[in-house]
Amino acid sequence: MTGFVAHFLPFFESLPNAWIELRTKSTATQVLQKMDPLSNAVVAFSFTPEEISQQIEHGVPPVSSRIKTMSLLAELGWKLGLRIDPIIECNDFEFRYSKLFQSIFESVNPETIHSVSLGAFRMPQSFFKKIEKQYPQEPLLAGNFASQKGCIAYREKVEKKLKDLCLNDLLKWIEPEKIFTCDV
Repeated sequence: MTGFVAHFLPFFESLPNAWIELRTKSTATQVLQKMDPLSNAVVAFSFTPEEISQQIEHGVPPVSSRIKTMSLLAELGWKLGLRIDPIIECNDFEFRYSKLFQSIFESVNPETIHSVSLGAFRMPQSFFKKIEKQYPQEPLLAGNFASQKGCIAYREKVEKKLKDLCLNDLLKWIEPEKIFTCDV
């Protein structure tokens, strides 16, 4: 939509020691489909389980469409990133996230994954307060949160549990050296 990718990828092609990550939830990847993949570019897709995505990610393509786009880009030779961020505590957490990972890796060859990042919900405290004031009925903001290092995030014990569950499930599909956690 902005022309950023078409403009910047040729620039990065001339800088083999520099990397660019294109982080997206979009399925509008026609520009990438027309280009040769760059060895120093990662196309990273963000995911939450479908039910959560439908509730909080308004206007975002369905999880299945993003997975299909990832699969297509992998077939074209692009390096892929998987961003499970933010991890959202929910009912049937283990089932929903396990189902998400299974859906992804049944369609996308794990060998095409450059990296995976895991990060639980966190937000700068001042921003959280503004959103909370603007949307006082938003269920997402009623989580088991605490203030940590200037951020609102899940309590440490809850965050560790959520990340550990995701990590253990991801290790069925991806080598541990490709998985990174994001902390507050």
